[in-house]
This record gives sequence, structure tokens and C-alpha cells, in this order.
Amino acid sequence: MNLLRFVLPVVCLFGAGSSNAADAKVGARTVQEMKAEYTKLWRSALAESSGIPESALPPLLHVDETEIQTWNSGKTFRVRYTLRFDWLTIQREDNFMVWINESESAYRHLGLPRDTWLTGPDLKTVMARKIFDTALGRVDPTIKLAFSSLAEAKSLVCTENKLASLDRSEITFYVPGKVPREDGLPYLVWSAVLDEKANKSLNGYLNLATKERKSWENAIRMNASPPSGGISPEG
Repeated sequence: MNLLRFVLPVVCLFGAGSSNAADAKVGARTVQEMKAEYTKLWRSALAESSGIPESALPPLLHVDETEIQTWNSGKTFRVRYTLRFDWLTIQREDNFMVWINESESAYRHLGLPRDTWLTGPDLKTVMARKIFDTALGRVDPTIKLAFSSLAEAKSLVCTENKLASLDRSEITFYVPGKVPREDGLPYLVWSAVLDEKANKSLNGYLNLATKERKSWENAIRMNASPPSGGISPEG
């Protein structure tokens, strides 16, 4: 994405509550109507990307918030949702472009319509080409956690690496430095300070379903904030 672009203020509110912005018409449809329609299309796309029937989603997934955000290239649909696997709950956000302004110069070779709401077939192109940093998750309903609790998973990491505790941790689907970054399974991504004066820390990840794990030394200053799309577990 062009780094010179700046996001403009959001024109509608989260959730399904009535508001002037949500009820305002854009084209022939209200924003509220389009949020409902894009939520349905997103569910279908999420199931397809996960290789599962859409009927398998409800026991696992709860939609927390939806939003259509207006910025200088068009409009983006965002959905924040929570997935539950046994004791584990994990939050993430998906997003994709649903309106491209006529003034936007990018992606003209794809022949997508401008200054109008994008339809289901258009969104297949948007998602396949990851237009404007499209993010679409994957869900595996067959996931069986290998640990009875978060505390048990952390205990394994600390015992194997001879650590008294972890300084930072997050449960997430996205693992920095791992290829692929996402495989549809939940991970505990963690770090622990080894020697503050020597600027040394230990970083790693633990697959909560398969117990696959890896750790490596790094400089403390290299410990960037955990990626978005997960939760920072307590305890």
C-alpha cells in the first residue's frame, strides 16, 4: 500500500445499532444494509478459505463488531470476532475493500467497478489478490488443544527453557518469522529477558494443538509488540 495515503475519519459506528451514519444511504443502499450483506459474504468466504461448510462456524465463532470505514481510496469492511476452542478464546480481525473510489489509481488492471459497492464476484478478486492488505482468517473446527490450560502450556515453555517466568506472551494465529505465518492453528508466542545488561532475551512459539515449538535468542530491543489478531493472556 502506498505509504503516503492517510486514513480519513470513520463514517459509521461499530455494531448493529441505529445511527444517522449507519442509516445514511451510499448509492442505493444504506451502510447498515451493506454491513449486514458483507457480514454474510465474509462468513461464506471464511468457510471457503477454511475448507469447511459454513454450518460448522456457529459453534466456534462469535461476531463482536462490524464496521465500514471510509478512507481516501474507498471503503473497507472490518469484522472483529472471537473464536472458542475448549478453554481457549482468541480474537482476530478480518478486513477487505468493498468500495474503490474512481480517483484511486491502483488496481485498474483488474477491471473492478468504481464508486459503487463491490459484489460477491468482485470480492473474490479482492480477496484472491489481497487488494489493499486484505486479511481473511482460517478456522479449523477439528482443533484439539494439547494442553488443559494456558498455565500448563506456559509451564512447558518455562521448564524446557529453564525460565522462571515469561515476560510477554500472546495467543495468536500469526507467528512472526514462521513460514507460513499462519496455518490455522493457535500458538503461544512468548519472550523472556535473559540478561538485561547484555541485552539478551529468549523468544519462541508453542503450537497449542501439536506442541510444535521453537525458541531462539534475540536482543531485548528487538522484541516488538506482539502482532494483532490475538489476545494477551493473563497469568
